[in-house]
Amino acid sequence: YWRFRMKLLVLLSLAFLLQPAVVAAQNDRLDRHRERLSRLTAEDFAEDISIRDDDLEIIATIDTSEGYRVRGGFFSTERTDNFLRSTINKQTGETHYLLYQTITYTSLPQRWRWYERANYQSPNGLSTARLESVTREVVSCVSRDLCVFREDFVLRLTEEAVRWIANHEPGEFWRFRFVANDGEDWDDILAPAEAAGLLIAVDNYRSARALE
Repeated sequence: YWRFRMKLLVLLSLAFLLQPAVVAAQNDRLDRHRERLSRLTAEDFAEDISIRDDDLEIIATIDTSEGYRVRGGFFSTERTDNFLRSTINKQTGETHYLLYQTITYTSLPQRWRWYERANYQSPNGLSTARLESVTREVVSCVSRDLCVFREDFVLRLTEEAVRWIANHEPGEFWRFRFVANDGEDWDDILAPAEAAGLLIAVDNYRSARALE
């Protein structure tokens, strides 16, 4: 019992001492993220669009998952990736938009972050919305005191919001924050070129099938 308490105390102390370094690392990650994204154009994303559709499907799915991927380093304690997805009803033309997000992180056993809400920029100013969980899993436990967790979730967006994001100036990223129950919030960005590339593919798909 006392041995466990000592281990826990050491881990909590290290987490407290390393917090400034974690914040600095996240800021550095965002800077490098912005630099790589700023070099991509709407046409780049449109060329790498993924489309899942055939004659036995009512819903066609179009997304930017292959357009840009974030890969953490081998020793990264946090890894994240996101992309935009659109679903189109081929009978009605009804179209929905979603931001898919994956966050992988290390923490004490049973200590999930539980991302449940997003704060984000929108055409109407700062907005907030509940997230929809896709999957939550324990990837592995490297010891009795440390595990790797992964949370996948989506944020639903209106077409107006996606077009508003696409109309941002190059280099002016769409910003959003995923709010966690344990206080470990996650800030991220999306390039306007990614939204514009998705819209090119969606508009072309709907136009080719005379869908409104």
